[in-house]
Amino acid sequence: VDGDVDTRMALARWCQQNQMPNQAADLYWEVLDLNPAHEQAYKRLVKIRDTTRLPDDEQRQAKLIKAYGDGFDLYVSPHFLIFYQAEKQWMLNRAALLEKAHDTYFNTFRRYDYRVLPLRQRLVCVLFADHDSYAAFALERDGIKVGWMTGYYSRRTNDIQFYDDRSAPHFKPVVDRMRQLENMNAQLRERITDARRARNHAVVLHLQRQQKQLLRELTFYRNRHEAIAKIGDAAKTVHEAIHQLAFNSGLHVQDRAYPFWLVEGLATNFETDNPAKPFGPLRKHELRPKQARQLFEQGAIIPLEDFLTVQRAPADPQAAHVVYAQAFALFRFLFRYENEKLRQYMKLTNEAEPGPRDPQQFRQEFIAALGPLAPLEKRFHDYVRKLD
Repeated sequence: VDGDVDTRMALARWCQQNQMPNQAADLYWEVLDLNPAHEQAYKRLVKIRDTTRLPDDEQRQAKLIKAYGDGFDLYVSPHFLIFYQAEKQWMLNRAALLEKAHDTYFNTFRRYDYRVLPLRQRLVCVLFADHDSYAAFALERDGIKVGWMTGYYSRRTNDIQFYDDRSAPHFKPVVDRMRQLENMNAQLRERITDARRARNHAVVLHLQRQQKQLLRELTFYRNRHEAIAKIGDAAKTVHEAIHQLAFNSGLHVQDRAYPFWLVEGLATNFETDNPAKPFGPLRKHELRPKQARQLFEQGAIIPLEDFLTVQRAPADPQAAHVVYAQAFALFRFLFRYENEKLRQYMKLTNEAEPGPRDPQQFRQEFIAALGPLAPLEKRFHDYVRKLD
């Protein structure tokens, strides 16, 4: 094996010297497959991928286009293949946010010495224009009833998918009201036109006053609908991208089982409602800290003894709200104050046997890496109480 590693390292250096970065990257990947701890191969691979674009893979793209079938367009960004049945400008905004999530993720974990590997190939994202198409696709392909989930990462197919939040079911009363107002406005325009033809100026003025009031209400609903949907779109785009990046950079391993708090705590800490500002576990978060603090105030925080063994979110939205908020707070606390021990814990979970696991092992690994629960839980509660 050492001879194979040395040969590949020498050939990779030659490729770099002769302006063949993608061939060099492939060789460094082969070295890391043989020896995952090879530091020089890792650093050189990172440098190549930070300074060159991932190569196009037309054969893979053609295969994916065939797999997804008719009705999808394809957009290729630096790190993602985006299949979409949605408004193009909305898709382009998602593409830009996916790329920002990619950069923020790698910058954050490299800064704190997590050995995250560059992407080997572009990741796949599937975007739908509306909730119904998204839900039907998820049920048919993955057997998932999406329920309250506005997007998800599929480990089986290694893609993320979500929809334009403007079509979310909870917006239906607002959308129905906007359509009603639009129809009323169209009728008013016809009546105003008829009144002008009849030279009935008093009626024209009366109808115009009605139209002005109607348009004021319509504008209010449109602006609020767009603003709230935009916040939801940004948060879930980053959230699902972080899941996908974690499982494709070695932070998580595809065939391992993980506790809920670790996987979802990581993703929730990168959520943002304002992509123009920096985001991540060390940045201000607008919503989750308040949710976690309310759990503490209401005495609803789940004891760590039990919380560490949770494997999936409850089906009930309110119960899910509790575990997501607590997962956010626990990961944030550990990332800020116990980073080295958190890295050790993540290493232990990655080295576990593949496949399903006894949830009690999650607790045992946590204690092995982070120490006894009682003193840590006290510090955690003190942290949540003041979280902002």
